[in-house]
Amino acid sequence: LPLLVATSNWVKSTYMRDGVKGDNIDVCGIGYDPAVFYPREKNNSAVMKLREMLGVEEDEKMILTAGGDVTSKGAQEMLKALAKVDKKFPKWKYVCKIMESFSAKDHGREERKLAKDLGLKRTKIKYLSEDFDPALMAALLNACDIYAAPSRLEGFGMIQVEAMACGKPIISINVGGPKDTVVHEKTGFLVDVAHEVKLNSEWAQPHMGFDKKMVVEFPIPKTFAYRADIDQLADCTLKLLKDDSLRETMGKTAAKHALENYDYKVIARKMRDMIMKRVYKEEKQIAQEVRVGSGVKEKN
Repeated sequence: LPLLVATSNWVKSTYMRDGVKGDNIDVCGIGYDPAVFYPREKNNSAVMKLREMLGVEEDEKMILTAGGDVTSKGAQEMLKALAKVDKKFPKWKYVCKIMESFSAKDHGREERKLAKDLGLKRTKIKYLSEDFDPALMAALLNACDIYAAPSRLEGFGMIQVEAMACGKPIISINVGGPKDTVVHEKTGFLVDVAHEVKLNSEWAQPHMGFDKKMVVEFPIPKTFAYRADIDQLADCTLKLLKDDSLRETMGKTAAKHALENYDYKVIARKMRDMIMKRVYKEEKQIAQEVRVGSGVKEKN
């Protein structure tokens, strides 16, 4: 193939780790629609209604994490961080936007137990499982004060980009897709990896392209997940909760960064240029070699 596209440098490095040559792999992020995801005013009716529905008081700050299941987005690490934050800044609500699934249900039980064990009040943590169309999702992102997703494994991080587009500072992890999309201390914070989950073997399934269900052994242990540093998460969260000016400045920088780099039109142009460089150039070269090989002279 003349071109393989990876959504982040981390995805490219993972392909190369698994034996794919990197010569024809280019990196291109995913675009968002700026007509949908953009900063709303604080008094926007949809934003205000969502905050009211979620029980966020005027003097409270709302932290949001969204995903199919929020565990993969680092929700359990955030709960541990919030247990530390709560002692110094108790005026917060943590909203977890999930999609109905067995995974979300199972992990949800884990998170509720974890919150209880940490001594966090149930009223401070809200789960949303309803279907949100893009417009409502944009309103939800605008309703939060901080978007947090110190993901355990993230190849790109679409919602993080959309949250930045809505003018929200991001708290994420310094590995994977977020390392490309979030500018540390400018559009948010990237906390360090506390440890990696490495496996010596893993189940392979037919839906992955294998003939049958089987265990694949790895000659060298492979990283399958990461865990964010809890103390750093707590420090970054507390800093953003306490400092209104910092949140606003980072949010404005985030919106500008998203628009300049991830507007779908920007991404489309980048993809076009990659294809022209890799695919069109190769096809043109092959055609030229065929003409030369067949004795056809090139026209000036």
